[in-house]
Amino acid sequence: MSSFKIETVITTVDSEGKKNKKSYSHSVTSLSDIQWKNISISNGAVKFVWNPTVWADYEPSAFSVLALISDGDLDVELTCNTGNASPGYSSFRLAPNSPFVLTTNAAYYSYASTTDAVFGGTLDVIDSIRVAEPSTASVNLTMGFGT
Repeated sequence: MSSFKIETVITTVDSEGKKNKKSYSHSVTSLSDIQWKNISISNGAVKFVWNPTVWADYEPSAFSVLALISDGDLDVELTCNTGNASPGYSSFRLAPNSPFVLTTNAAYYSYASTTDAVFGGTLDVIDSIRVAEPSTASVNLTMGFGT
């Protein structure tokens, strides 16, 4: 069995120069497989980096942990739908060298009319991950995942 351990240290420095460190750790164990992929994204490009719903021969079809690390700004879009429902999208900008980690592929699907109702949606899985390079320079994405 394989495992995936995430260790994070956050250091802050206040206006008087005083440092404060916080350390966190999370492990995902009993994984059957761990894969790392390096993906080059050219300037202005939009690319699927994980889409097992469409890629029939793509492994894995799910993940227990996933990490994304880019060497430049990168926009990330997560897609979730339940059955054949219209997809729900969530997106964010990933800063350079700042790992983004998911410790499950579970996500809520909801077309809520209010923000209070979004967690009342149907718990499903992330169906795809797409990235876009938002500036004028290509970036390198390192993606690691375990199943």
